[in-house]
Amino acid sequence: ARMLRVDQPVRLHLPPRPHRHHRRGTATAAGPTTAPTM
Repeated sequence: ARMLRVDQPVRLHLPPRPHRHHRRGTATAAGPTTAPTM
């Protein structure tokens, strides 16, 4: 159950969907992750 609770918040910040709206936030948090996505 703890893992699921941690996955929910983590997924919300990891998904590339918000990266479009928060390009700066996602770029700093997931720089290498945004490069391959684009």
